[in-house]
Amino acid sequence: MADNWSIKYVISDFLGGGVTLSPTPRKEIWASDLGKPYFDTYNKMIGTPYTNPTDGHGMITFLLGKAMEDGIYKMLTSVGLAFESQERLVIETEGNLNVVGRPDLILCIKDWDEVIKNIEKLDPKEYRLEGLKRIVERYKEQYPEGLKETPFEIKSINSNALRYNKVKGMANAYPFHHLQLFTYMKAKGYKEGHLLYLAKDTGYMEEVIVKWTPELEAKWLKEVSNISKYYQSNTMPEFEPSTIDGKKNWLVDYSNYKDLIKSLETQKEAEIPEIIQI
Repeated sequence: MADNWSIKYVISDFLGGGVTLSPTPRKEIWASDLGKPYFDTYNKMIGTPYTNPTDGHGMITFLLGKAMEDGIYKMLTSVGLAFESQERLVIETEGNLNVVGRPDLILCIKDWDEVIKNIEKLDPKEYRLEGLKRIVERYKEQYPEGLKETPFEIKSINSNALRYNKVKGMANAYPFHHLQLFTYMKAKGYKEGHLLYLAKDTGYMEEVIVKWTPELEAKWLKEVSNISKYYQSNTMPEFEPSTIDGKKNWLVDYSNYKDLIKSLETQKEAEIPEIIQI
């Protein structure tokens, strides 16, 4: 029996060893595909095996973020502030593939007294019921008409990403999150949705409000149309460059097809004839 071993390596190795190596082919666009590199989306849709599947460290990071998100879901749903949407939304547009997805949660308060009743049903050993009731009374006074029905997505990220985007703000940091959320807004006719960014290593939160605009609608439709055209014509999209202005392109660095992209990039460079200067 081995004496020298560490549980951290066992966890990392087994989590990494159980990841998906090939995506399941599909003929529909996921809401989370929108705004992402076309090369990655197309290859996932046709089932191209990953050259860079998620490793054990990546799975641990994912599980940490998921645990924090689940905690928020449990708190909000247990008192009736929000509910999970089990409805699979499908959006059809002429000439394009269907876009599908499910919003994380829908927040809606029509009657604060119902929230109080939900709190009274909770286990007092698990929750501070009187404290929760006081909070509800404060919100009831501040928002007597309740809170309008609003879809929201929780995105767990690293605090470094929050610091990096501090200057320009999270509202402009991840445009593909706006397109994902807009899918749910469009499907249900919402004029507003919220993105909640949660730093998985510090717990810091920042909220971004996304409102319907003609520009966002047009951008969404263009993305759907472009992805559809690539898929319907069996045309491989151009891949993202691995470096931009001498710096790593993070979209490629975190891609499940990173090695494939670098290989294709090398082939492309080899095909460019050398210019002989006279």
